[in-house]
Parts: sequence; C-alpha cells; structure tokens
Amino acid sequence: MTTIWARVETALAGINIPKAESVYKVATNGTYPDEYLVYFEITSNPTLNADDDEKNRGYHVQITYYNRDGLQSMPGIKAAMVAEGFIPGATRELPYNPETGHFGLALEFWYYEDQ
Repeated sequence: MTTIWARVETALAGINIPKAESVYKVATNGTYPDEYLVYFEITSNPTLNADDDEKNRGYHVQITYYNRDGLQSMPGIKAAMVAEGFIPGATRELPYNPETGHFGLALEFWYYEDQ
C-alpha cells in the first residue's frame, strides 16, 4: 500500500521547487531558498467500517507554500493535487516571517482510500 506521503510526493513531483516533509531544514548558518514547500499529515481517520474492519480511510494533509516575493506567482499546487485524486479543502494565509523573509499560504487537501 502506498503511503500518504508518497502520494503527496507523486502529486507534487512536477512542481520543481524544493520541498520537504514536516519541516524544511537548512544547514547551520545556511539560508532558506526563495520559495519552497512543506507538507505533512494533519489527521488520518477511518471513514467507513463494516464487519469489524476498516473499509475506507480519509487522510487530511497540508501543503504550505513559502515565497519571499509574495504569493501572486504561486505554482499550480491545487491542480497537481487534484490530478492525483486529492480533494481541496481550506486555505489560509500565514503571517509574514520576518526571520526568513517569507510569505506563506497553507493549503489543505483530503484523500480517501479503500483499505
């Protein structure tokens, strides 16, 4: 069975900017790229049970886009995720990060999988 993290990686493979699972780490005294993605699983819950067994599971993931130039030229994250079977959810702008100089946008997606 493919993991949700592998599914997200596959969906985002065509977006050619740096990306990381959970946290983007830079070397000591290193600098962050001008734009990058971070993704993680928010929750994973059974959505259908029958005959004492889980039949379907829903995965709730977040992809956060960071860019020093703002959010107006964001790559096609939503289209890439939808093409791989994800359902778009809420989006929210994150506060500007004065430490790294990045603007951020968090995009949530759902994926349902038969077990």
